[in-house]
Amino acid sequence: MKLHLILVYLGFLYVAEIIAVNRGVQKADSIFLLLERLDCIFDGEYTKEICENKGCQWIESLEENVPKCFIPKTEFGYKLKEAKVNKPRGLSLLLEQMSSTSLVQKSIKEISFEVTYITEDIVRFKFTDPATNRYEVPVQKTFDLLKNIPELDLNALKYEVILDKEEPGSMFSFKIKRKENGINVWDTSIGGLAFEDQFLQIASYLPAENVYGLGENNHETFSHDLNYRTWPLFTRDEFPNDWPGRKNLYGVYPFYICLEKDGKAHGVLFLNSNAMEYTLLPAPAISFKTTGGVLDFFVFIGKGPEHVVQLYTQLVGRPVMPPYWSLGFQLSRWGYNSLEELQGAVKRTVEAEIPLDVQHADIDYMEDRKIFTWDKVNWDGFPEYIKETKKDGLRWIIILDPFLVANDTTYPVFSRGLEKDVYIKWPATIKMEDRNNPEFENIDNTKDLMYGWVWPDGPAVFPDYFRQSTRTWWKEEIRTLYEQLKFDGLWIDMNEPSNFGTNEKNHDVYCPQWKFPDGCWSLQCPNNRWDDPPFNPLKKVFNKKLSDKTLCMVAVQGEDEEFVHYDVHSLYGWSQMEPTLEIAREVTQERSLVLSRSTFVSSGRYGSHWLGDNNSHWPDLHRSIIGMLEFNLFGIPYTGADICGFFSDTTIELCKRWMQLGAFYPFSRNHNANGNQPQDPAHPNFGGPDGPVASASRKSLQVRYTLLPYLYTLFYHANQHGNTVIRPLLHEFPTDKLTYNIDRQFMWGPVLLISPVLEEFQTSVKAYLPMDSQWFNYYTGKIDKSGEIIIDDLEMPPLHVRAGYILPTQDYAQNTFLSRQNPMHLLVYPDKVGIARGDLFWDDGVGNDNIQQNKYVYLQFYLNQCHLLIKMDPEDTLIQDELYLSSIKVYGSKKAATLTINGNDLPSENIEYDELIELLTLTVNLHPLQDCKEEPCKVTWASNDQCLTL
Repeated sequence: MKLHLILVYLGFLYVAEIIAVNRGVQKADSIFLLLERLDCIFDGEYTKEICENKGCQWIESLEENVPKCFIPKTEFGYKLKEAKVNKPRGLSLLLEQMSSTSLVQKSIKEISFEVTYITEDIVRFKFTDPATNRYEVPVQKTFDLLKNIPELDLNALKYEVILDKEEPGSMFSFKIKRKENGINVWDTSIGGLAFEDQFLQIASYLPAENVYGLGENNHETFSHDLNYRTWPLFTRDEFPNDWPGRKNLYGVYPFYICLEKDGKAHGVLFLNSNAMEYTLLPAPAISFKTTGGVLDFFVFIGKGPEHVVQLYTQLVGRPVMPPYWSLGFQLSRWGYNSLEELQGAVKRTVEAEIPLDVQHADIDYMEDRKIFTWDKVNWDGFPEYIKETKKDGLRWIIILDPFLVANDTTYPVFSRGLEKDVYIKWPATIKMEDRNNPEFENIDNTKDLMYGWVWPDGPAVFPDYFRQSTRTWWKEEIRTLYEQLKFDGLWIDMNEPSNFGTNEKNHDVYCPQWKFPDGCWSLQCPNNRWDDPPFNPLKKVFNKKLSDKTLCMVAVQGEDEEFVHYDVHSLYGWSQMEPTLEIAREVTQERSLVLSRSTFVSSGRYGSHWLGDNNSHWPDLHRSIIGMLEFNLFGIPYTGADICGFFSDTTIELCKRWMQLGAFYPFSRNHNANGNQPQDPAHPNFGGPDGPVASASRKSLQVRYTLLPYLYTLFYHANQHGNTVIRPLLHEFPTDKLTYNIDRQFMWGPVLLISPVLEEFQTSVKAYLPMDSQWFNYYTGKIDKSGEIIIDDLEMPPLHVRAGYILPTQDYAQNTFLSRQNPMHLLVYPDKVGIARGDLFWDDGVGNDNIQQNKYVYLQFYLNQCHLLIKMDPEDTLIQDELYLSSIKVYGSKKAATLTINGNDLPSENIEYDELIELLTLTVNLHPLQDCKEEPCKVTWASNDQCLTL
């Protein structure tokens, strides 16, 4: 795509130059005019006259995406008012507006620019209004790195901040340079700096066109399209089926990674929660426009893209460690109309010998879709069934929505919340007659509450998680629910927050008769500066108000500090996640799990995310890979898409291939929507337990379960060091340019490469095996040639293992409760000189503070020729689990005649050799906690008393 883009621009560059020259523009400026136009903001249809009256420049373009009206570099922005002040950890200076012309509103005349050196690799810069205490994202108050900034060696800084001109009166722009090679990772000389009350903009040149991240949006490719593509960011209940993706979805992540031309990488986080948009320009460049707050940026100077993610999560917080059982296969459906239907799905799956660890309960289990209730008629026996199945190892995750029906006096949950003052309200500045509140009987103290309606019958209210009273009430209600339903994890949905029919009138879809028999009612947002800002990023896509499908922006939240919803809307899911995780851990007395639809920067500290309400369509398989890769960049590695699709009826072939792909999602769940056909793998629709979907599911999930010890270890590294779990090839091979645009393959950590089937009727897969490594076929054990290959055997999803690594595995079983009792094995894949390494993190899989309390074992494996060393920390302890290593399998090996462990000879019966695939199997029967604790275990094999050279 990028090559095509370059050719397109070269093709019409000459025409653009003619146009530019004819309009009095210097020919040397024509490339700027074509490749780096910052759109001049105007709410309405552009005309040349309107454009030029705003002080902007108008030049027609043959390309539809290229702005016709754009900001001249020298007409807008700020200039230095005072000389810079150097500080021990940065610098500061005061800027003033260059001219009286503004883009949207009257510009703030004077702004401050502050630079802070956070660490040797992380630098922060911020533009603020020194005269006004403007809103700043409260999420940063939870960042440990900002609360305890480490000591700094100024001589070790990896970056340098340079002002382009330092004399007062000169136009302001600055650069952040990587010291090592002089590359500018941030460069604002492109212009466009704006700081107005409800419109802020900043732009920068990029040192390379390889840009990844930014979301949550549907992107066509993992690598961004720089052809003037613009996406909005503002949490929204929106189906991820827009293609190509232009809509904003459930989460907000103004964070990107740029892979530089030499394989190094840097990242940039724009810490802002207001409605915004970002644009990628072909220069290459990027611009951010937002509706409020301040311009607050963090720049991460990484050695490579994987290091950038580690730096990013060092700031925002490391990902939460998931419980081991959550890595098993999970089953769900919105549309189990009774407990009996759910039981049927579980029974079919287990009888088909398809591994199953977790069953979900969607809103079907509730009484009239009211949270903290359960239907005692259609779901009679639900608590007993949970208790019964947990004995066999099945775990349970139940859903909770964030809204409560408010017109039911028999619903004590609402009354208790009302008593504790937990709900989002109208501000006092909005008159009663403008609030459009429904009329209630026998309910007092409700006039200030903001009502919407969602799933329950009747108007609903929304908890305000920025209030401590709300967090306490929320936990108490969950504790009460747990006394009845012994769940293991919680699934929080609709928390953008979603509201049906906002600003809609007389529309059957939004106001059905069964909900409002006495006439249509929906939340109406009065005209005000928050709901009708002068710049609205959603208008380009939806032509809607910011409040569309959610609450009015004028709503007020908070306790000690008051916020308008306009500022904190995108933080709603984030604010709900932490108290939900806290109480889930309290009641279960385990690590538990929170699965949230809406997330924000740092949400990975508290929970996980699924990719939303996708479709049972073939393109959604590819989209799911891009989504997983992006959320691993965002610090939420435990993620995945609804396998087989949420909306529409799937097909046998689609579900079969999706189950094969989904077996390698970190969060592996089959889930679909009410009104569509059931799609659990062993359903009669698919031929039952012997059908193609069940067969493919069984085989691919057995591979997954075998590899779970390795996957769990990857999550340990994510939790402790900030690594990705699912990662693109470019993270492991950043100097191999052929990996930069690969998003139809992905890796588990640095070792396992998955090349799934993604298209209907596909009979072969074209895969790329990077040339820097050797690659073993996981199924055959043989080395496949590196480079581009064609794989014809698609009975199983193609898997390759990178040479030089050791994979810990375990015999699979029906669920992880059983598989954890099975023996473990080491799969050894030596490189060309006989070297390999690997590791294993192991604990009881559920303890909340295991790592902090050293209740785990961390094993490291090192192969040198035919010597294998197994090391562990003597301080490590393990509770309840007996770790047993049965065998070591060495691929690409020669035959061995002797085997010793710590100098003790083992019988020849412990040695097997498959000459066809050159596989050496050594039965070792080790108990690492006992055998390798005091000193490393040494496993050696040889022939004729000589160590073999591999």
